[in-house]
This record gives sequence, structure tokens and C-alpha cells, in this order.
Amino acid sequence: MKSIIATSLCCFISLSSLSFSQPKIEKTENSFSIRVNFDEPYHTDKRNGILIVRDYPEYTDVSSPGKFKLPSKDFLIAIPPYSKPDIQLTDEQVETIKGVLPSLQPGVKRFNDSTLVNEEVKFSDAVIETKNRNALEIIGYGWYREYYYVQVKINTHSFDINTNKITRIKSVKLLINFGNNYPFVFNQNSQVDNETNIELKNLFLDAQIANQFVGSQPLILEDTTGNWINYGSEYLKIGTASDALFRITKSDLEAKGINTSTINPKTFRLFESGNEIPITVIGENDNILDDTDYIQFYGHLNYSKTSYRIINAPNEPYNEYLNRYTDTTFYFLTWGLQDGLRIYLQNSFISGLTDSLTYYTFLEHIESNKLFQNCYTDEVENQTPGWLRNKTWYFLQTEWLYSNTTRNYNFSVTDAVPNKIVEFYYKAVSFSSNIINDAHNLILKVNNVLIDSQSINRNEQVLLSGSLNTNQLTANPNVLS
Repeated sequence: MKSIIATSLCCFISLSSLSFSQPKIEKTENSFSIRVNFDEPYHTDKRNGILIVRDYPEYTDVSSPGKFKLPSKDFLIAIPPYSKPDIQLTDEQVETIKGVLPSLQPGVKRFNDSTLVNEEVKFSDAVIETKNRNALEIIGYGWYREYYYVQVKINTHSFDINTNKITRIKSVKLLINFGNNYPFVFNQNSQVDNETNIELKNLFLDAQIANQFVGSQPLILEDTTGNWINYGSEYLKIGTASDALFRITKSDLEAKGINTSTINPKTFRLFESGNEIPITVIGENDNILDDTDYIQFYGHLNYSKTSYRIINAPNEPYNEYLNRYTDTTFYFLTWGLQDGLRIYLQNSFISGLTDSLTYYTFLEHIESNKLFQNCYTDEVENQTPGWLRNKTWYFLQTEWLYSNTTRNYNFSVTDAVPNKIVEFYYKAVSFSSNIINDAHNLILKVNNVLIDSQSINRNEQVLLSGSLNTNQLTANPNVLS
């Protein structure tokens, strides 16, 4: 690593905090202002010659390697429902810190298959942004219970690379101006119960007056999947019926009637079963959705959430390989609020790694379900509406195993890696027998090599399994019996 005048090295540690527990709020015409004071955040200083490198560890962001690590603060401000006020910073009081360089955001290095470590970025590789970041950013709007709010970010620190000085905001007024469109009554002494008051103070910057802005969300429903839906946002429903890499372009969105002119691609978020999944958005760094930009994600069949190899209890639904109602997985794409999760991009080759994979595992699943059966002797339980015990879809009866019968399944293998392990599974359900315990004896063979044998009680399930060395696979076809 290249150092900067590394003639002497000293370390200083400073402790500080953010002060906004009781901000001063003032009323002006159609607006109000909030005075916010800032202390210098916790940091460490390292002297390199005539310069000091200052690190703010609480503001580490490995997604921005090489950029200067500078503090910022986010706030929620309660406002009248559905209002979009003009928000500005005024009456700034600043401090200039000369001869100090902010440290750089680290990158991420793969140490091994399971460990990632932060990697220091050289100052010679610093990312110099051509535009100065705005001191104030509007992150978005939302609801917290009956309170409508705006989320703002104040970038309290900036760095001038030409003069090697940090400028930090010590105090500033946030001016929230509603104009004539959103009249409201200003009452700084609005009374709320003590418990609510504590909650509001911990949440909103203008907690003293937040109770005046109580409203109703447009729609509040109980969502058993985790309350992931924002009913004020737009969603695009996407179905995938195969395991593949899927791409969504700007023209794809416009073909669905979506206005793409105002979309910031960084805010694309993709949900599946109530959970946000990471995606790749090519071309999002300019905050504009261009014709060549696209979304890319790995979609899959609608597999069951519980492994089909697990034997379910009698009072539980039968564990399927695919969802019994549809093989299509549905995803929901939304935009316009917060930045979405992204797949980490590795743009450089790391030499010297010895754990790279030179092969992959292939899975072949054979299941031709065409016949509905209960596979249980209790007809009363069979007629219940639930999918409990053995109630599911099965192979046709011509494929069933009867006493002293053998079923062969041919399969072909190409490009098998020598001297590796291949695994086999066979799931069976007892339909009937005049014997209750150990009603059936089963054996599982591959190429006439015994790999498992078990007995099964009447109306119960069994999973036969075993493994072979790939060297034991013969010229195609191979046979599972």
C-alpha cells in the first residue's frame, strides 16, 4: 500500500454525540423551522507527516469502496398527511478542520469460501466525485401508524480535496415550507400522553408538534407474510415457471404501461413470498433509467418451502416437490421509495485462490403425478378438506410397486467428474396391506449395486437413499431399481 509521508505515526481518539433531543421549533408563515445541533462524531486520527487521516468508523460503507468516509444523519419529520413541503437548510453554522483527510471507504475481499474481510483502499485509488454532495437529501415519504413523515438526510461533513480540509455543520435550521396548499394550525404545546410523547421523541425530530399531524393511512390490512406491501406504491407482478436468469428492460416496463421517466433505478426492489431478494440493476449509478439499463435476477420454479425429502407427521400436509397449485413462482417488483438490495459485484480477479470449483452438481428429479390418492384406511379422515398425511398426487397405478415386483428407471449421465459422490433418493408411500407393522420390505439398487434397504409400516412413508462413486456409473443408460 502507498503511504502518505509516513515519517511519524500518532493516534488520537475522540468521543462525541449528536445533539437533537430537544430541538427548537419556530413558526413562520405557512412553515416551521427546526434548529438542529451536531457534535463531532466518534473518530480516530492518525498522523502521517504534516497530514492527519481521520476515520469515522460508524459510517463505514463497503458498498462505496474508495469514496471518502464522511458522516451524515437521517431524520424523520412528521408533516400533514400527503403534503410535499419545500425543505431547505438555512442559517448554517460550520467549522473548518484544516490539514485533515477523511479515510476512504474500504472494499471487500474474499478470504475464503465463507469469510469476507474489509480491504483498505489506497489513496491513489480514491474515487473523486465530480459533483459535491448536497448538504440536504430528501430520502422519501411514508407512514408510521397514524403519522405521515418525510425522511431527510443531512450530510454534515464535506471534504475539499484541493485544500485538504473538512467542513462540518455544527448547527443548522431545517425550514419546512408548505406554501398555501397545506394549511395547518401550529400549536407547539400540543398535549399527548407521556408514553406516546416518549415514543414520538425517539422517532420524530419535531415530536413536540407531531400530534397535530395525525391522519389515516389510505389502506391498512393485516398481512400475514410480514407487512411487506406498501399500499401506496405500484407493483409489477412477474411469474417464473423455470429455473433461469431473467432480465427486465425499460421497454418491458413501458409495455406494461409503467411511466419510467421518474424512476430512479436504485429504488427497484424485488419481493418473493414477502421477502426482498437481492437483484442486479445494470446502469443504475446515474440515478436515471436509460434505454440500455436492465434488471437481472435468478428466478425459479415454485418449489415447496419444506423439503420433499422430509417425512411429514400425520397431522401435517404432505411435503411436495413443487407447490401443488402452481409451478410458477410470483415476484413483485416495486420502486420509488428506498434503495433496494443488490447482488454484490466482483469486478476484479483475485489471484492465488485454490478453492475455485471446476465442476457443478446436477439434479434430476423424476415425478409424474397424475392420480390423486389418500393412501390411508380411515375414510373419515380421507374426506377432510386438508392435505394431511398421505393425501397428494401419485404416479399412475401401472407404476406402483406390488409384492415381488421391480421397477426400473433408466437415466443417462454426461460429463461426470471422476471419483466424486453421486446421491440417490426414492420416496415411497404405503397404499395398502393386510399387515400393519413392517408391511413392506424395499431395496434400492443402482446398476445392480445395493445402496439401501428398509421396511415400512402400512400407510406410512419411507425415504430410501444411498450413494455411489461416479466411477461406478456405466455407459448409458444407467439403471435405478
